[in-house]
Amino acid sequence: MDEIIAEVGPEHSVELIRHHSGKRNSLGRMAPQDAAYLARGILSCADGLCGANPPQSGTITADAHLVVSRWNVTQSDGELLLTLTTQCGIDLTFQIAHQTAKEIGAV
Repeated sequence: MDEIIAEVGPEHSVELIRHHSGKRNSLGRMAPQDAAYLARGILSCADGLCGANPPQSGTITADAHLVVSRWNVTQSDGELLLTLTTQCGIDLTFQIAHQTAKEIGAV
């Protein structure tokens, strides 16, 4: 089965790789900021398609609001980890400084 993965490339780049049966082929290289925008758009599309009212074909969902269905706070090596699960079942884990967690809790 083909899998498209991302890895850190040369000169602070992000490289997309097609991985198939132990073979790896580069699909392209991009700047970190471009990779971040691409990732956000792909995540928005994937999550939107799982909702009750999926977007129509051709809809650009680059900065969609993700619906959080679950959240969990854990601790690993003294660091707080916040995991948000989207309606599609995608887990996004964020490391949060204790001071930042206190500020979030004060809101």
